[in-house]
Amino acid sequence: MSLIEKNLYGFFIVKIKEWIFPWTVRALFGAVFLCLLNPVYAVRISDVPMDTQVQSAAANLMFVLDNSGSMDWEFLTEDSDGKFEGNIEYVFDDPGDNTYQSPDSNGTILAGSNRAKWKSQWSGHNKIYYNPTMDYLPWPQTANYPFTDADTSNPRSNPVDATATLDLTAEYYSTANLAGQVIVDNTDAGFSVNAEADWGISDYSDNVGADYRYNNILSSDAWTQWTPTLPEAGSYRVYVWFRTLDSRHDNISFTIGHVGGPSTVAGISHHPDEGLGDQWVLLGEFVLAGDGTDYVRLEAPVIDSDCCDYSADAVKFETAADPGDH
Repeated sequence: MSLIEKNLYGFFIVKIKEWIFPWTVRALFGAVFLCLLNPVYAVRISDVPMDTQVQSAAANLMFVLDNSGSMDWEFLTEDSDGKFEGNIEYVFDDPGDNTYQSPDSNGTILAGSNRAKWKSQWSGHNKIYYNPTMDYLPWPQTANYPFTDADTSNPRSNPVDATATLDLTAEYYSTANLAGQVIVDNTDAGFSVNAEADWGISDYSDNVGADYRYNNILSSDAWTQWTPTLPEAGSYRVYVWFRTLDSRHDNISFTIGHVGGPSTVAGISHHPDEGLGDQWVLLGEFVLAGDGTDYVRLEAPVIDSDCCDYSADAVKFETAADPGDH
């Protein structure tokens, strides 16, 4: 039988016999036929991975308030427990609201010569200490707490408590023999007066240390004296610091005990018009023995029947080899 025949309509058809085309060939023809019925077109592939279409749940924000006692400490270092040198918690004296009181083991206050350790007051080591390169803004205001800028002389220890404050004008630490300098203040052991009854105490302002001395009404000549403990003999520049007021005398003498002396420096005014006070005033350069015999004495003769002619605060001895900071 012929493989190609014409049908009734005049079309040629292919007659396929099973013995000529196996089943695999017939399947191939079937696939081609289906493709002709259902053509396939090219589609654009998405640039967004399918997994990014799945939206995750919103993030949870959790605020944790640590109100433990260590939050009251004034140190945050990399030392043990954040303390300074492993066992000191507070920089300043207790203003009255410290959580831990000295001598509690968690209430140790930096004291004595430890206050000269500069890292305790450097924000690079103590991370919560004042950083002068930062701007510190008040806490957000509320109806009960209208926070404003802090008092730079007496800031609050706690912004919500007006009773506990820190006196930043008070002396924190003083030192001697620093870079060739020895300072004798009126509260130091090297300071003396002829009679306590002749001298009052004032912490008014512009003084070295916590306070200074001034004369009461004098019935006889008086004096105050500063005796330094020097590291060695040598040439020293000697400075004096006093508090000026309108009531002060304008012609005061200082006697300097030194090698080959003593010598008197006169004409020093404690009156503000001359502009000498409330700063270091140079009396001169002298050779000092360094054996306890050196001194500076303020001579306070009776001038009138009033008080307050003289002011006695501090004297600085500076080695002449050190240019110092005048």
